[in-house]
Amino acid sequence: MTLPVAYAAEHLDLGYAVTAHRAQGVTADTCHVLVTPTTTRENLYVAMTRGRSRNQAYVAVDRPDPAHDAPHPSDNPDATAQTVLAGVLANTGAELSAHQMAHAEAEQWGNTAQLRAEVETLIAAAQHDRWTAVVETCGLTDGQAAQALDSDAFGPLCAQLRRAEASGIQPEDALPKLAAARSVDTAADVASVLHGRLARHIDNTTASRPVATTPRYTLGLIPHTSDQLEPAMAHAIQERLDAESSTSLCGTSQKA
Repeated sequence: MTLPVAYAAEHLDLGYAVTAHRAQGVTADTCHVLVTPTTTRENLYVAMTRGRSRNQAYVAVDRPDPAHDAPHPSDNPDATAQTVLAGVLANTGAELSAHQMAHAEAEQWGNTAQLRAEVETLIAAAQHDRWTAVVETCGLTDGQAAQALDSDAFGPLCAQLRRAEASGIQPEDALPKLAAARSVDTAADVASVLHGRLARHIDNTTASRPVATTPRYTLGLIPHTSDQLEPAMAHAIQERLDAESSTSLCGTSQKA
């Protein structure tokens, strides 16, 4: 663009594109802001308050050319200017205070879901040898037992064994009967087959009881374990159960 010299001398100033961080404290007649999905709301506020008469945002919704740059996993092909701006306003880059950071960390690592997951992990580790022995002695061939123990479904199978025991079913008695009920020679995943059979057996058994029997669950969701655990593991589990119980009580008290 070519402008008359007189106009340029009276109405224009030489300016450069700057980052929002650099623009803090700067005032201009108009401000033109490039907004991308990674922009934080703090930077957007600074950039959109520099112009005296006008502040205009240009929201980038295009995606990189795959031939030159692979798209980022978080890219949204259906992004619009509105969705990008909504994401920017929800994307805070402000530093948390020490008190806020302590509260956030306590919420992340001391919440009920986190503590319950830790308890589940500890119990699974503590009972690993027991459930391994149950699978190895339930009537499978050595090859089938080895395949079941190496399967991704072994963990879920262990969880069903714990659920069975909490429901009053003896896993050491139930699993051999279920394994012998029908051949598993053609099964692609023996552990997955046993998991399915055991889950159905638990549901059918509990549904057919004439008198409802309350399953033995800790804190309502974690199947109770009757194993004699080694002291260190038992102590670690009890610590988290106590912490989860305290968290639940605090939540109930706050809601009340």
